[in-house]
Amino acid sequence: MQNLQGPKTVFGLDLNVGAGLAYLPVCFVHLIVSIGIISSDKMNKLPRFHAFQSLLTSAAMIGGSVICLILLMLFVFIGAALNAPAIAVIGFLFYFVIIALALAHFVALIIGMIHGFQGKTFKLRSLGTWPTSGRTNRRPVRTPYLRCVDNV
Repeated sequence: MQNLQGPKTVFGLDLNVGAGLAYLPVCFVHLIVSIGIISSDKMNKLPRFHAFQSLLTSAAMIGGSVICLILLMLFVFIGAALNAPAIAVIGFLFYFVIIALALAHFVALIIGMIHGFQGKTFKLRSLGTWPTSGRTNRRPVRTPYLRCVDNV
């Protein structure tokens, strides 16, 4: 039998279970668990990484949807003002972009949930180094060398 006395998350769950639940796309569970882990659990890096990545994935989805809706309204208003229904119809193509964003978000949550339950860290390429706050890929800061010349 496995050792059940290992480190736990803020909800009393194992680390990999907390990391996996940070992605669970049912009734905003991923938002509640991610915010709870980030606000309370400062020591365990695995659930914090997955909580940050889950929140950033959701924020990217919401931001992309808002941009698409603004562009949709812009095209519809321009089409209505110019009495050109073809421009308004082009605007409705942004609905397909929103559907593609929602599907990509769902797939990213499922992939993250699988890796979270396995206890692995998997960086989504679209987020870059944001979930780790740039600490792992940051280059050291090089200070310029100062040359002291004594003219004595």
